[in-house]
Amino acid sequence: MRCSLYDGTDKLAKESGVSFLHTFATPRDGEATQDADELCGLVFAAVDESLGRISERVVKIAGVALSTFWHSILGVARRGRPTSPVFTWADRRAVDAAGELRERLDEAAVHRRTWCVLHSGYLPAKLLWLSRSCTEAFENTERWISPGEYLHLGLFREAGASTSMASGTGLFDQNREVWHGECCAPCRSKRSSSPTSRTSPRWGCWEIEHGVGRRSPRYRGSRRSGTASASTSAAAARGGRGLLLRSGRAGR
Repeated sequence: MRCSLYDGTDKLAKESGVSFLHTFATPRDGEATQDADELCGLVFAAVDESLGRISERVVKIAGVALSTFWHSILGVARRGRPTSPVFTWADRRAVDAAGELRERLDEAAVHRRTWCVLHSGYLPAKLLWLSRSCTEAFENTERWISPGEYLHLGLFREAGASTSMASGTGLFDQNREVWHGECCAPCRSKRSSSPTSRTSPRWGCWEIEHGVGRRSPRYRGSRRSGTASASTSAAAARGGRGLLLRSGRAGR
């Protein structure tokens, strides 16, 4: 988990960089999971530590960007509470499900649409495996979302995947920018949220009003971006400072 601040010229604020180590839970062969709330706690700790290091040098936070786990997923119930841990990109228990999908679907055609192969690291195989191996959690799940979306849901009472994050799921038709029905059908995915139609953060999309604003006065009146992918580098809005959070694979 990393957090740092940048000024209006995209330069790193001196001594603002923070890095916290976190590891996957691997009690069984192929398993690689994490607790979603523990990850959120690390985010807040990293933000507090980074802001504490620059003290009074920052007058205003102009924007917040997040780069987080790609190819990872967790289930949430109707009220937004987790029904499962975060199944990370490193979890390989869906290997057999991926093989089954390769037999049932035209992998070349799927790749042309989603730009992803049928692999245990992507969500079609993960969701098919979950529907059979974690049946109670699967049936209690209202939505399947990424860890970044879960953080947004807790702080801002909404969660929407960016096109960038959706492109790493294996469920997204990147040519038409819609969820790929053929890939969703075999795993009976309940995911109903559509990715936001943008490929980069747009400053000023939402006011930061809930959660973070109450945690620290520095956030009040600042803006946040959509959930970004590993390829997104955050920059501050002109005239202020930006706060960049990196977690998981994107933070290496």
